[in-house]
Amino acid sequence: MKTYQLCVLIGLVLGVHSDPITPSPNKDDEELAKNYMKKLNMEEEKSSFGRKISEMSLKLGSNPEKPLGPEPTPPDTPNACDPNLVLDAVTTLRGEKIFFKDRVFWRVHPQFTSIEHYPIKYFWPELPDNIDAAFEDESADLVYIIKGQKVWALRAFDIEERLNLRSFKLPADVKRIDAALYDINSNRVLFIVGRSYYSYDIDKKVMDQGSPKPVEQIFPGMSEKVTAAFQEN
Repeated sequence: MKTYQLCVLIGLVLGVHSDPITPSPNKDDEELAKNYMKKLNMEEEKSSFGRKISEMSLKLGSNPEKPLGPEPTPPDTPNACDPNLVLDAVTTLRGEKIFFKDRVFWRVHPQFTSIEHYPIKYFWPELPDNIDAAFEDESADLVYIIKGQKVWALRAFDIEERLNLRSFKLPADVKRIDAALYDINSNRVLFIVGRSYYSYDIDKKVMDQGSPKPVEQIFPGMSEKVTAAFQEN
């Protein structure tokens, strides 16, 4: 089972290195991706936060008799290059990749060089922070966000439906899941709970017989808890 730092993964998705993703990115890959991400983050925070301050100034007006104080610092955002960063969830969304952590998410599209991060509530005011899992059903054009027993079905940036874990035929004693993965090849959603996973047929809306099964059957060598998963074709 291979792991990547988020900044390395994002850099490789964007194609900052022309070679295909290898099982173990070398130090040059990591350094290139880190420098790329650092530059993008600095430019983005400076421009986006500056725009917000300018917009506020235009709306509120300025007091010529009282100079403005120092500009407030931008809100804290998790460091994508932190080697100890543990993501809450990862999903695709109409070709983009969405990485969730705490109250924010990163948007990554392989055809664009810019990386965007926003508070979750900027696009989805009704969604909670610190979500448990997320996955996309491409055929239905829906992204499912899960926290605890609650499930939100999103069509792009609109909430299409509100569900709960039992909607996926999970047993009543499953109070929350650790991660979810949509397997486009089998049309199954894999709900990971601890060291086990449940396989759900999203078309027939039934749980596969034999669930749950050990996580090692799908992730050989996995020795740590799974907190986020997605499929890269």
